[in-house]
Amino acid sequence: MAYILTTKELTKAFKGHLAVDHINLHVKQGDIYGFLGKNGAGKTTTIRMLMGLIKPTAGNIEMFGEKLSRNDKRHFERIGAMIETPGFYPNLSAYENLELHRRLMGMSDRKVTDESLEIVGLMDVKERKFGKLSLGMKQRLGIARALLHHPEILILDEPTNGLDPTGIKEIRQLILDLARERHITIMISSHILSEIQQLANQIGIIHKGKLLVELSLDDITEKNRHYMEFKVDNEQKSAFILEEVCGIRNYRITEPGCIRVYEQLKNSGRFNRELVQAGVEVKELSIQKETLEDYFLKLTGGESRE
Repeated sequence: MAYILTTKELTKAFKGHLAVDHINLHVKQGDIYGFLGKNGAGKTTTIRMLMGLIKPTAGNIEMFGEKLSRNDKRHFERIGAMIETPGFYPNLSAYENLELHRRLMGMSDRKVTDESLEIVGLMDVKERKFGKLSLGMKQRLGIARALLHHPEILILDEPTNGLDPTGIKEIRQLILDLARERHITIMISSHILSEIQQLANQIGIIHKGKLLVELSLDDITEKNRHYMEFKVDNEQKSAFILEEVCGIRNYRITEPGCIRVYEQLKNSGRFNRELVQAGVEVKELSIQKETLEDYFLKLTGGESRE
């Protein structure tokens, strides 16, 4: 199995606080790896260590099969990254900003500027000042900068943060195209579970600095259970009926007026009838499957922050 990026016991402490706690990442070549966690979980700190922007307290990083060194720039020539908000000059055009970065990177081929703009779909607005671009366009320009030197792996930190639904959809499609058509390995961090679910084929979940699990999206789908969900006017009375009359033990009240039952799914009609006959108003009954968000909540024991 070819890993393009791994970490071994990677750790970062700030004044005694472990922001990243001995994590072991494994990103395979060709993957879209979703690095999932709540805000403050340690995602950005990890990415800053991967890019050599801050020094790990302990542990090491391997890229392309070799140990990463902050003093050895060879590996960074093969990596593209967008960390937090892209920084550009507001009074320069999209093209001028990219040209400036091309020259700063010591690249002689001016064609790469137009190529990068074409890839991210910004050729039509290349002469527009950066300050006049929409937030989604600014994010795409940040990705264009990361693509200037044709990297083998692209690391994106919360690329859809703050975008409207249209902007999110555009960035999502761009990431999928980069992976499928240009065969770029992509590591994307996010706290938005639904976005990771639509993008990634491999997922790592970080919580309070610890990497809780790494697995494929297919594995998560297989692990998660089907359930019947009742929307009712009285969840406590419904729970009593399900237990005492129907013999249900494996259920959960997920929120006021909502009960999930994880057993005897073929008997949903009977359960519905028993509740109605007991005077419970059943507003809705459906058979569903747990999502990535459900799995995330089970692991972290808390609320999601979509």
